[in-house]
Amino acid sequence: MVRGKTQMRRIENATSRQVTFSKQRNGLLKKAFELSVLCDAEVALIIFSPRGKFYEFASSSDDSFSFVLEGAEMVRGKTQMRRIENATSRQVTFSKRRNGLLKKAFELSVLCDAEVALIIFSPRGKLYEFASSSTRETIERYMRHSMDNRTKPTEQNMQHLKTEAANMVKKIELLEASRRKLLGQGLGSCTLEELQQIEQQLERSVSSVRARKTQVFKEHIEQLKEKEKVLAAENATLSEKEKPWSYMVEMARIELLYHISSLEAVDFLDKFLSMNPDTSGCVKLPDLLRVLQLKACTLSEEIFGFLDVEKNGSITFKQFLFGSAHVMKQPLFRQACELAFAECDAEGDN
Repeated sequence: MVRGKTQMRRIENATSRQVTFSKQRNGLLKKAFELSVLCDAEVALIIFSPRGKFYEFASSSDDSFSFVLEGAEMVRGKTQMRRIENATSRQVTFSKRRNGLLKKAFELSVLCDAEVALIIFSPRGKLYEFASSSTRETIERYMRHSMDNRTKPTEQNMQHLKTEAANMVKKIELLEASRRKLLGQGLGSCTLEELQQIEQQLERSVSSVRARKTQVFKEHIEQLKEKEKVLAAENATLSEKEKPWSYMVEMARIELLYHISSLEAVDFLDKFLSMNPDTSGCVKLPDLLRVLQLKACTLSEEIFGFLDVEKNGSITFKQFLFGSAHVMKQPLFRQACELAFAECDAEGDN
């Protein structure tokens, strides 16, 4: 442990000692890491500074030790450190680095008056150690320090929670006071500027409420429109289902009143359906003339108007059926209509 003829001694100057401690500590931690990685060795290092600050490294146990390497990098340049695969090279490197690590631990303890404990297990399980005082005492001090560090965060957390709770109480009080002012309570202590701010806030709130109310109304109206479409479709479906029954009822009634046969009634129904009645079961004048092969003239319009009792511009099956049966059972009226249409056709040809 002697370099030349100069014996190693404690650095007396406090500043120089602290600077040397920082450099030597980081170098020692780094070399411990390198030895564990390159040589697959099990290394544990504990350092207490002269001021009692604690540093540690362990290669195998995350529960007992945590690696603290302030500012040291685990990468040399751009090449990441890895285990040496060749067994002979790994053993040679282990011997050199082990001795260097033990020497650095001794130097740190002497030069900087630090308490150091170093334990090394080779890949074959052989033990090497160094302690500036006693390995057992340093480990016991480490355990006490670890227990103190575990209890301190709990106390700090409790204090932090108390502070947060107090801040939360203050925020709740401020929010409650603001709520009362918005409700028009406790305004006696408010300045003119505060009252104006409250008024502006209320106006913005009312504007937002009205905008939302309008939006809800629009959405409700759209929903009602959709329901209306659904109901209209259902109504049209029901009407389509009811039409055959209503046609049968009207045909039976006509058969009784005008004593026409079922075949004649069915013929009237076929003609009416060929007029393409709309969803309400009605047909207009052009469709009537097309099916009956009549020309559009004043007479046809008058006859259609006679059938269109409700003057809607369209006739139902009932109206068409009653009019057709009436013409069929009144021969003189039928002949008069045929002569009139013949004259209309003649005038139209001329």
